[in-house]
Amino acid sequence: MFRSNIFLKTTMVAAIVAVTGCSKLVEIDPPVNETSAALVYKSDRTAKAAVSGLYSTLSQSLSQNTGLTIYNAVAADEMQYLGVASPYTDLYANEQDPTLTSASNSFFTDFYAAIYKANSIIEGLTTIEGTSAAVKKQLLAETRFLRAYSFFYLVNIFGDVPLVTMTDPNVSAYLPRTAAADVYKIIISDLIQARDDLGTDYSTSSGSRLAPNKYAAAALLARVYLFTGNYEAAIENATLVLDNKTLYNLIPTASIGTGVFVKDSKETIFQFGPALSANNVYVAETGTLLPASYTAASITFKLQPALWAQFAANDARRKWVKDTVVGGQSYQFAFKYKYRTNALAVAAGVTEYPVVLRLSEQYLIRAEARARSAKSGAADDLNVVRSRAGLSAITSADNTVLLDEIGKENRREFFCELGHRWFTLKRTGEIDAVMKALKPSSWQSTDALYPIPQASRDANPNLTQNLGYRN
Repeated sequence: MFRSNIFLKTTMVAAIVAVTGCSKLVEIDPPVNETSAALVYKSDRTAKAAVSGLYSTLSQSLSQNTGLTIYNAVAADEMQYLGVASPYTDLYANEQDPTLTSASNSFFTDFYAAIYKANSIIEGLTTIEGTSAAVKKQLLAETRFLRAYSFFYLVNIFGDVPLVTMTDPNVSAYLPRTAAADVYKIIISDLIQARDDLGTDYSTSSGSRLAPNKYAAAALLARVYLFTGNYEAAIENATLVLDNKTLYNLIPTASIGTGVFVKDSKETIFQFGPALSANNVYVAETGTLLPASYTAASITFKLQPALWAQFAANDARRKWVKDTVVGGQSYQFAFKYKYRTNALAVAAGVTEYPVVLRLSEQYLIRAEARARSAKSGAADDLNVVRSRAGLSAITSADNTVLLDEIGKENRREFFCELGHRWFTLKRTGEIDAVMKALKPSSWQSTDALYPIPQASRDANPNLTQNLGYRN
C-alpha cells in the first residue's frame, strides 16, 4: 500500500480516519460525524490513502528508539542494559511501573490506535459506497492482516486484552479484557480471510514487499497456529509459502551479512516501509543499539554473553553481530541493520526496511510443527536454515533432540528481532527457568506479561491489571 502517488493525501485522510475510529481506551476523541467518513471512502484513491495511514501508524511504532526489538530483547535474555537510570533499568530488572510513560505503555496505545483505525476502515469500506469492488476487496484484506498483526502483539505482550472490533466509543471505551484464546480466534479469522482475498504477488505495492500478499497472510497464520498448538494448520500454511520458489528464496550464505534486511530481499515476505518519505525507517533503532563511539561511556546495550556463545566460529550469522573490544573488554552489539543514521545509509546507497516476516521462520515453524506432531521432515527443514548459516546438518531423527535444536536455531536466527525470543520463551514454557537463571534476584513468573498502562485503566474502570503490578 505504500505508493508515492497517494502520499500527499495520506496525512489528511489519516487524520479523518484517526478521528472516526477512536475510543477512550487510548485517550482519543470520539467520532465526529458520518460525513467525514463518507469523504474518505468516496473513491479508490482516498480509500487507499486511509490504509496507507494505517501502515504509517504501525511502521512508526517499529522505528522508535524504544521499539519492539529493543524493549523485548532487554526484557528477555538477549541484551543487557548498561546505561543511566531510565525505563530500561526497571525493564532489565523486570520491575516495570504501569504509572510511568514507557515503551510498554506505548505498545498498548499504539497497537490499539492501529486497531481503531483498522476498524474504522473496515466499517467505512463495507458500509459506504464509492470504492470499486476490486480495490475494496484488496484494502479490506490488507486491513484485516494489519489488525491481526496488532492483536498478535498485544496478546503476546499483555496477555488478555480488550477485543475491540467496533468503532462506537460508547461500546469500546469500557470493554473488559478478553481471554487471549478468544482474541486468537479473531486473529485467525482475519488472517484466513486476508489469505483468501489477497493477491499472489506484490503488484498492489508496485512490486515492493511493503504490503502483504496471500503468502504474507499465510506466513503470519502459520506462526499463529504454531502459537496456538494447531500444528497441522501451521504446517499447511508454512508449506504454502515455502512452495513458492519463484517469489521466495533464502539469501546465499556469502550474502547473509548484508542481503537479508534490505528492501525487497528475496527472503522477505513482508516488511514495513516509510509512510511519507524515502528514509530508512529502522535507523532510529539501529542508532540506539550501536554506540555513538566505541568507548565504555557510550555503550548502552550489549548482547548477553550467553547469546553470543551460541554462535559457532563458522556461523555466518556472526555477521549480524558487531564484535569489538573496548578498554580491554569484549562487547557485542546487534548488527542486523548496518547504518546508525539515515544519512550513512543513503550515502551507501542502501535502503533498510524493518522485516516483519521472512522465509527462514517458515522453515523453522514447519520443522517445529512436524517434530511436535511426530511427522517426518523436521530435520530437513531445520537443516535448510543451518546450511544457509554455514553449519553442518543435524542427523538425529529423535523429535526431542530435534525440538531442542530447533529452539537453539530459533534463538540464533531471530535474536533481537521484534520480540521473537521473548514470545517463544513464553510459548514453550521455558521462560521461568531461563529468566530465573539469568536474573535470580528479580525474576518472578508474573514478569512474563507487561503491565497494563495506568492511564488506560484510569480511562476504563473495567480494565484490570496484570498480576504482579500495583493496582
